[in-house]
Amino acid sequence: GSSTMNQNFHKLIGKVPEHIPKSETVKAIKDMFIPTVSFSFVRHPFERLVSAYREKILNNANPRMVEDFRIQYGKNETFTNFVQWILDMSQVNCRTNFECGLNSHWLPYFFNCGFCDTSYTVVGRLENFEEDFRFIQQISGIKLEKTEETIKTKVNQNKGESTESLAKTYFRQLDRDLFHRIHELFKIDFEMFEYNEDPYRQ
Repeated sequence: GSSTMNQNFHKLIGKVPEHIPKSETVKAIKDMFIPTVSFSFVRHPFERLVSAYREKILNNANPRMVEDFRIQYGKNETFTNFVQWILDMSQVNCRTNFECGLNSHWLPYFFNCGFCDTSYTVVGRLENFEEDFRFIQQISGIKLEKTEETIKTKVNQNKGESTESLAKTYFRQLDRDLFHRIHELFKIDFEMFEYNEDPYRQ
């Protein structure tokens, strides 16, 4: 799930969509979408990580998570340590390409939602949310009156910087080895959804 997506839908329809439990089989996902217009949204992997770091660690939105982080790194809550923390957890919790026990806020997409086996009608990008959601409304025949006023480019409130700009700033703090390893963790996401990691390099 995506906290940002839930916030957008809350603005559009006045409530957070009901949580759909993780399906045990790809068939269950497919059956759930017949005969509806099915869609999913993805986000640049590096922007996901920066958003999670700022919300969950720096802003202490999840005290238990912060406590787990501090067991290893104390109060040295740098982005570099955050990335290393995720990589450490991935070595324990992601032993195969089919199962991974990372937190949903930074779990690679290819472990979720059967993207390789389920033919979603639309796979949108959060970066193009306004355009993609309009298209979903068009093909589904549903029109939400609040669309124009509520769907806007997500801008971080800190000095008005975009999440993309912040992500570039944070990722350029990483040395080459750490950058390479975190990219490898999300490599399939980058390839599957045609995202580019080069603008985030030092």
